[in-house]
Amino acid sequence: MADGSKQSNYMYLLYTCSFTIDEHNILIDILLKKFNIQSFWKYANVKKQLYPILVISKKHSTNNSHLIFKELIKPYIIESMKYKL
Repeated sequence: MADGSKQSNYMYLLYTCSFTIDEHNILIDILLKKFNIQSFWKYANVKKQLYPILVISKKHSTNNSHLIFKELIKPYIIESMKYKL
């Protein structure tokens, strides 16, 4: 299992590096409208056009996007990898 990682207790990174910027914006819009998950893309490598998506919540915020995201993907993570959530 790959294509994403937990960066901290409040942040997940989705490696959507083969997506175009327009496709990133579509996915970010869907995450927000359908699941109320706030996210954004960032430049990882402008030269290679790599733009991963971050799902992040501020430490003492009422925005729980990282928790919503975790619960959304949890059923699809194999048992031996659940410790990474």
